[in-house]
Order: sequence, then C-alpha cells, then structure tokens
Amino acid sequence: MARAGKKLDAKKWKDAAEKILNWSMGHNPFGLCLFTGVGFKHPIPASFMNYKIPSAALNGFIGTPDDQPYIETRNLVEWSTQEAWDIPYTYAIGLISYLD
Repeated sequence: MARAGKKLDAKKWKDAAEKILNWSMGHNPFGLCLFTGVGFKHPIPASFMNYKIPSAALNGFIGTPDDQPYIETRNLVEWSTQEAWDIPYTYAIGLISYLD
C-alpha cells in the first residue's frame, strides 16, 4: 500500500500504510509495541530467546470470532500471537522506505 501510494502519488494510501505501522508500534487497544527493540511495553513473547533477536517482531494480533483484535498478554504461549518472525519486520522496513 505504501509503495503504491508513493508510485501513484496517492496520499490516502500512504497515510493508511502509516496507520498500520503505528498500530504495530503501539497505537492499538492494548498499547503494545510488537517490535522488541522499540519502546517499553511489549506482549509476552513465546520464548525468552526472542529478546536476544534485535528488533524482533512478534506475529501480533489475530481476530476473535466477533472481529475484535486479540493478542495474548499473559504468560501463556499462543504461538499465533507471541512467536517472533522476521516477515513483519521486513515489511515494516519496506513500508518506512516508501513514506515521506
């Protein structure tokens, strides 16, 4: 979305992409930043090893059956929300490179 917004000079698309980035950085209902190397309030990771990966990105939110955002915030392992992946980090870096 950010890349298309830049190529097509569509400000609304770039703004929407930036809002997605803001969501993952902590502007979400739980105030949690999904990148371990950024900020101070993070979800509990699935493994203590996540903190050894610089700027690891957790999978993040999933939806509940009633379409509400959900992320595990207790010390329970919910792999779909607490596992660290490099894909969200890679997309975030790509998104930033297309924003003004």
